[in-house]
Amino acid sequence: MIRRLAALLPLVSLAACSAGQTRLGRAFTTDWEDDGGRSISALEARLRDRQPAPPVDVAVGVGDDAIVGIPLSGGSTWTFSHKLSSRPDVAGGVVVGAGDGELFCLQSSTGNLLWRRAIGGGELIGAGDDGELTVVAIEQPGGTGSTALAIARDGTVLRQVETDKKIGRPAVLAGIAFFPWQGQYVTAYDIGAGDEIARVTLRVGASHALRVGGALYFGEISLVRFDEGIGGASRGLASTLTLPERELVGTARWLQPAGERKEVTAGATDKVRVYARPTPAPAPLAVEGGAYYSTYYRLAFGLSATDPGLRWVRPLAADALGGAAYRGGLALCDAEGKVTFYDAASGMPNGALSLGRALRSCVVLADGLERAASGAAPPSLAAQMGDALRVGAHDLVTAQRYILRELAQQQDGEATRVLVELARDPRTSPALAADVRAMLAARRTGAEHLLAALGQSYDYLRDVSRPPPVGPIADALAAMGERRAAPLLVKALLDPQTSPDDVKHAAAAMIALGGEAEVRDLEAFLALNRATAENDDMVEAVGRVAEALVKIAGLRGKIIVARAARDTFTLPSVKARLEPLAEGVVIPADEDVDVKPTKKKGKA
Repeated sequence: MIRRLAALLPLVSLAACSAGQTRLGRAFTTDWEDDGGRSISALEARLRDRQPAPPVDVAVGVGDDAIVGIPLSGGSTWTFSHKLSSRPDVAGGVVVGAGDGELFCLQSSTGNLLWRRAIGGGELIGAGDDGELTVVAIEQPGGTGSTALAIARDGTVLRQVETDKKIGRPAVLAGIAFFPWQGQYVTAYDIGAGDEIARVTLRVGASHALRVGGALYFGEISLVRFDEGIGGASRGLASTLTLPERELVGTARWLQPAGERKEVTAGATDKVRVYARPTPAPAPLAVEGGAYYSTYYRLAFGLSATDPGLRWVRPLAADALGGAAYRGGLALCDAEGKVTFYDAASGMPNGALSLGRALRSCVVLADGLERAASGAAPPSLAAQMGDALRVGAHDLVTAQRYILRELAQQQDGEATRVLVELARDPRTSPALAADVRAMLAARRTGAEHLLAALGQSYDYLRDVSRPPPVGPIADALAAMGERRAAPLLVKALLDPQTSPDDVKHAAAAMIALGGEAEVRDLEAFLALNRATAENDDMVEAVGRVAEALVKIAGLRGKIIVARAARDTFTLPSVKARLEPLAEGVVIPADEDVDVKPTKKKGKA
């Protein structure tokens, strides 16, 4: 059911309803003297056993006409209509949104309105919630500063703090609000007393304060855990989680930088993201399960915190708009309004929910979610990469080049098979064709797959696939010394459908692989093309076939080449390629040639 705001209580300004208001207090002053971490350590000890209410795991999307949500553990979807000026935020058990001059808060499991307040033209930065209290950060009109609000479940504003500094996404626990600000500080603010009681300086950026798995974290580039080591944060001694340095597709980031506004409609930075989850306290801080994830529009990647290679890759039905790592996997919300769960180790889909409509943006909270592994066996990693490389979308080419590089590093024959299929599949992007051929030429495993591809006929009438990539296959098999390829390559040489470039490479491979059984066909190729080679590739191919004849057949091969070189119908460009091979060759008297050879020194 859609709940409309017109039926709710009249608007009341924040200032008129605040129980306490502080303007530019010492909480956000920069002339603060570092106390060596004593106050923040004392606060951590005081709050160590305090836990917020369990979060509600939920996906909340923004459609064209309403906000829509669904609990991840199961339940009905809900909708709520309201104009939005920025994306809603989800924290604890609430959804906080802003638009049309007011701030509102919904129960995340049902969409029921908890409260609403007028805020003028401010924009929502983010919210934190501990089950009793919601803390909201708002950017003041014109970006002149920030307003922080502490609001009870009944809508009572317990504290309003205004500052000319930029506040990030806040958190709250047991009456203490944690405000990251100015990109380096986190202020612990006693809501009841209306004053700062501790502060910590971070060296990893400070735009987020958030709860994960019952623990509190601060940071941006990395996460610093609020535990017994927090007093050493300014000296780099706190418990800190930094994701491994590795190549990622695009500019994928874990947390949004300070000051970057979350628009109602998801942009590139939402679709190109990193998702990770820290291990729960008191365990040493690391990436939970050793697994983290990234997305690039319609592709999702499983990554290892200890291994530089890919764990898995999955094509998506639509662009990923938002998600969250949970214990055992990844929950992704896409532009079609579908929330899909993926196993951490295999990437296999492990259930899905639907929000029932196309979405402009989506936020997922999966803090307490756990799902048993699906148990389904995944395709090979090479096969997964092949599926991802067949997704025909121009905006995926950057990611697909990354996948190709990963595929090329796979040393098993399965990767060779996938590369052959990609070279023949019309769905493979033309922008990748040259890369696929180059990587296929560099293969040194999977000879059986290469031989099988050479032996497959191309159905020109049905056009069900491209012709086999003869040139790269020839290069690879020649480097492997695979003599079984010789009769197949000769057949490709004589096939008029083989491209000149492929013919050139096949001819070169015959120098290494050809034998006596191929001499007659090589001679036929020379006879057919010495007078008709229409481009540089074919001229080079004729020359390489001549080299193969000389190597395989010895004197007999030299005589064949000499006869071709001295024939008046042989093209000048071909003659120039053949004559060095025929130099000094004496053709027997019964051979019918137009020009007698000049006797040279050396053995014929």
